Amino acid sequence: MNVFLTSELKASIDRRLRSKRYANAGEVVRAGLRALGREETAAACQKGRTIVAQLPQDNITPKIESRIERAIRAERRAAYKAAA
Repeated sequence: MNVFLTSELKASIDRRLRSKRYANAGEVVRAGLRALGREETAAACQKGRTIVAQLPQDNITPKIESRIERAIRAERRAAYKAAA
């Protein structure tokens, strides 16, 4: 796979390689992608906590649960499309 990187991103990778923490550019990219995954997961968890906090304190009916699940799936689809 070939990827175009700006000069700033190339410099960032080079700095990390000079630090000897990473053996090659692939390791730097993989670490960055793992960090991005953690960031996206944290954002999704925060969104979930926000949704739960807004729920009525009554028992959650199957209808309400279904609406929550649809909202979460819609958020994930939107985030995926935005990242693509």
